Amino acid sequence: MLRIAQLLTIAAALPGSLLIAAGTATAGPAVPYSYSDCTDYGSGYAYCEEGHGVYTANDTPSGNEMGKATGFVSQKLTYNGQVYFQNSNQFNAVFVRSDGDPKVAHYNQKSEFTYSDGSATSGCTSQDNYTYANGEVRHSVYSFQCT
Repeated sequence: MLRIAQLLTIAAALPGSLLIAAGTATAGPAVPYSYSDCTDYGSGYAYCEEGHGVYTANDTPSGNEMGKATGFVSQKLTYNGQVYFQNSNQFNAVFVRSDGDPKVAHYNQKSEFTYSDGSATSGCTSQDNYTYANGEVRHSVYSFQCT
């Protein structure tokens, strides 16, 4: 069950990671984003997600592309109105690319979530702090705890 919870935490972080990977360099101000969506899967299952944050990308005078994203994502999975999984994730990501190749990437996230097996509810927290520079991981600290 712990491994499932870890994977769910990583999945929760993906929207922010994908935002960074998909960004292109633009000269200009920060671009706020916000979304909210719920899907009814039938048979009592429903999934909702919402997020908001700010993304910036700029070309530097040296010709590099530099970007930053900060944001918040929350997710909820329910079954017949009962919360089965709920997550909130705050993240901050920064990258520098040269000719499309990553030179520096830093990602910091904090996540809290609860999940239920129908009879008991558990709460977990995770933190991830990751830095990549010039072809190698320079710093990687991950913590995960459940009560």
